[in-house]
Amino acid sequence: MTNTSTKRALLSSVLALFLCFVVLMGTTFAWFTDEATSANNMIKTGTLDIGWSYKNLDDTAWTDITDANEAIFNYDKWEPGYIDAKQIKITNNGTLALKYRLDIIPNITPADGEVDLADVIDVYMFDVNATINRDTVAAATPVGTLSELMVDADGAAYGILLPAEGVGSEDFNTSDNAPRGEVSYCIVLKMREEAGNEYQDLSVGGGFALQLLATQYTWENDSFDHLYDDDADFNAPPRADVQVTSGKMISTSTHGDIWANTTFQFQPNETLEEAQKNPYKLYHADFVVSADKDIAPNTIVLPGYYSAYCDDHNDGKWLGLSSDDTIAANTELRLIQILGEALGGSITVNYEDICKWGNDGVGFLCGVSAADLDNDGIYDAAGTTITVELRLYEVPAQGECAEGGGCKHPYYDCETGADNYITIGTYTYTVPTEVETQP
Repeated sequence: MTNTSTKRALLSSVLALFLCFVVLMGTTFAWFTDEATSANNMIKTGTLDIGWSYKNLDDTAWTDITDANEAIFNYDKWEPGYIDAKQIKITNNGTLALKYRLDIIPNITPADGEVDLADVIDVYMFDVNATINRDTVAAATPVGTLSELMVDADGAAYGILLPAEGVGSEDFNTSDNAPRGEVSYCIVLKMREEAGNEYQDLSVGGGFALQLLATQYTWENDSFDHLYDDDADFNAPPRADVQVTSGKMISTSTHGDIWANTTFQFQPNETLEEAQKNPYKLYHADFVVSADKDIAPNTIVLPGYYSAYCDDHNDGKWLGLSSDDTIAANTELRLIQILGEALGGSITVNYEDICKWGNDGVGFLCGVSAADLDNDGIYDAAGTTITVELRLYEVPAQGECAEGGGCKHPYYDCETGADNYITIGTYTYTVPTEVETQP
């Protein structure tokens, strides 16, 4: 009896322990605890915001570049010894340190051997507080000619600009003594006294652009050092230089001969391989033509040689575009779009195509010539300035493109009047009055 009772008691004890273990599996232990919370953690990007303005030496107020209606340098009576000086102010309006570069971009690149006015325009850079007069300019050394600075990879001016005092990170590289908030220059252009008669009646590249680029600079510290953005690049937008490739005398029936720049080419500054890595690679390219005066019907032919299309569909021949109706002044015409729509929307040229065909000396030529048989129409258009811009239009992502594919949109899928574009090259041509010899 005793053994049986012990076994039963032991069995009951084991069963009770097992039940307790099962129960404990569904419970928590009571430990001494405490809690601390790191509230309001934040990850927020800083702002990189650059601005610039200009003024004449005698002015007191600055004109913001984005609000200016006229070019900074805009005078058409240059002669040897003439000087034009402008003060330029660059401001850091953001919270991040930045480095900047000021580029000079010509609208037209002269052909080899052609007289280039930019070769005899010296560029000087002075501190904004410096005394600037004819004597100080004569005693100074130019930073280069305008033509040299147009191809300088470092730009006409470059530097570092930290945020304004009290703005930006409080943990930064204290050894950097770059200016804070803003920096000013005085840019002086001077035509050399020894420039001869061959430089008369010329312009610098048909006009030129001043482009200010900015990117982040190694100033703010992270957990290791301030060098995490050491490789930051300016990532300049695409550019296409314009090369005038030919011209000819056009003989009119009653008004003598008129010289015309009949062919010019947009030459991109990137190779196809570079363009295919560019965020603009699938942007639609188009030549946008406008004029400052009405153009009479059948007066002007705007031909083009588009190798990407013509070699396959037109035996490599030129395509001439003229209008049976008056083209109103300041009306914009997109040539490739018009041609594409006329052919059922079958022509599409992307930026990567421009780089594929535009650097071989053959592709993407444009021109201006007379449309009527007796050529009197181009005489009637004398004094009209025609502008051709090479624009890249952003196209809404559709189909495979929305998934990163490489498809091309026909023009009927695009926003015909889209404002989302950049201009990467500009050509202007003023139809001359009667001349007997080549300019």
